[in-house]
Amino acid sequence: PEFNEEIACAALSAGKDVFCEKPLSNALQGCARILQAQQKSGRILQVGLQLFYSQIYQEIRARIAAGTIGIPRMAWFHSFSAVDWAYRPGTWVADLERGGGVFNTWGVHAFALLNDMAGSLPVCVFAAGANYAHPQTPHILDGAYATVRYRNGTVASLTFCRFAPYGK
Repeated sequence: PEFNEEIACAALSAGKDVFCEKPLSNALQGCARILQAQQKSGRILQVGLQLFYSQIYQEIRARIAAGTIGIPRMAWFHSFSAVDWAYRPGTWVADLERGGGVFNTWGVHAFALLNDMAGSLPVCVFAAGANYAHPQTPHILDGAYATVRYRNGTVASLTFCRFAPYGK
């Protein structure tokens, strides 16, 4: 993420379409500059979010589209996983400056799916996080809770601990 802004803006300025892995940038200002470069160039900018293409989410989308489960008014996304490699020195995932933090590097997947399921834009977000799984690295936020209210009245919940040891 720390290099996406420089590379994406250069490619867009050179008249190239850009496919950028998430997160688009490690800071809001970086996202804004990339979007400005895209608008100025008129080229295509796509952000890669692979969970959209997972089998389970494709099934959810099909059921929503078919009316099988109705219009979602409440949604939740819970994820607890162990990726201890992120705690090695020099990785960007757990580095707030280089990766933007856990919400930016991982939570973006959950928020994208929740936004898609809601079929609306968020109007209010409450979030809280802390260091839950690795007390030896207290400076790293490794888990969080978020509640999102959407313009159409849908409410969503996100709960995760990205670096939780399995079974806990």
